[in-house]
Amino acid sequence: MLGEAVYWSWCNARTTFGATLDQYQLQFDLEMERSPPDKSVTASVPLGSSLTVTGAKEPKGVIYTKPWVVDLILDLAGYRPSEDLGGMYAVEPASGEGAFLVPMVRRLLASTRMHGREVADARLALHAYELDEQSAARAAKLAATELHQYGLASLEANEIAKSWVTVGDYLLESGADRRADLVVGNPPYIRYDDMAQLTLQQYRRLYPTMVGRGDVYIGFIEAGIRQLKQDGVLAFICADRWMRSAYGTELRRLVAKVCGVEAVIEMHNAPAFENEVSAYPAVIVLRRGLQASAIVASAGALAGPLPGAESLADAVVDLAEGRVQPFQGFQLRGPTGMLGQAHGRHLNLIGAPYFCAWRRGFSRLRILGPGRKLGSGLRQGLIAFTSRRTKASLKPSDSFPSLWQQILGRALSSGLGTT
Repeated sequence: MLGEAVYWSWCNARTTFGATLDQYQLQFDLEMERSPPDKSVTASVPLGSSLTVTGAKEPKGVIYTKPWVVDLILDLAGYRPSEDLGGMYAVEPASGEGAFLVPMVRRLLASTRMHGREVADARLALHAYELDEQSAARAAKLAATELHQYGLASLEANEIAKSWVTVGDYLLESGADRRADLVVGNPPYIRYDDMAQLTLQQYRRLYPTMVGRGDVYIGFIEAGIRQLKQDGVLAFICADRWMRSAYGTELRRLVAKVCGVEAVIEMHNAPAFENEVSAYPAVIVLRRGLQASAIVASAGALAGPLPGAESLADAVVDLAEGRVQPFQGFQLRGPTGMLGQAHGRHLNLIGAPYFCAWRRGFSRLRILGPGRKLGSGLRQGLIAFTSRRTKASLKPSDSFPSLWQQILGRALSSGLGTT
């Protein structure tokens, strides 16, 4: 399973690092060695009953997600009215003022009507956490408005909405929560260096993946994965640096061990948030279970909602599987050009067959520790596997466009591009 993590880590970094494999390896190694994992701080830290993020330069790490991105994520995760959502349990770990919660309430209510359920059945179907009491109150008020518009009396609507929203710390309290079918949202963006030390120590005691000098979203991904039922789904928009940095080593190991990757959509240049950020975000969809096919994509500056009621997620899946032609603002790259010149204004997508072919090819790679062993193994494994399976002539100095054109061209002609 580690080959999957190595593949999409490398794929995501393809246009970020230098133009050659040697340059990529050098920067990869330097980044790994600059921030080595350090577990010593988690060895003997007593746990507290509650805490808040204090002493931070950005205390709450709040970044609000645009509605079209929320809909994309919920659709990719399968949280749709056509499903019996009243019989599911969905968790939002950091609700803010309801960017995810309110659309989830709308979908849940539509589902209860469609499946003949009473609204009472929805009481136990949602749970949102929020550290900030005022934000939690606003989120609950918006949820109550949706319930009231559905037809509930104000008193009952307020009661149900308040039961859905907990003022508390997901990282400390989710362990006592029940297993979830879905964990979804936009976790906070707070660097470890900007957190109170007691806070960080207690988080690290609970979540071993929070190593090195990373960001608190690492803990949210681990906590979400651990809360999932078998076959449950985690769907986040968060920074993507954990896929290639040293501080993401333990999280990559956990994901490779217990999850299948369903989608990774890089959104560095996409207008995903209400305010401009430099968080290098990506949408990730992980399923607790075995790896199947996956979508790896990149959304550009023109990415946005489709006209009418068409689901953007459905359009992306159809595009990946070759059922539709490229549509406005989005572009499918052909097998020899998908990793050529960067088309930052479009969605550039690699369909599941290519992902699966490379996953099989990299399955023999293993993480041997931080630094040069992984970087060297990745470079040499790529060249050796491709040369052996496709008879392509590859050199460490090959540029990325040239390299991928040879790899994918040979892969298609030799049958590696199909599952």
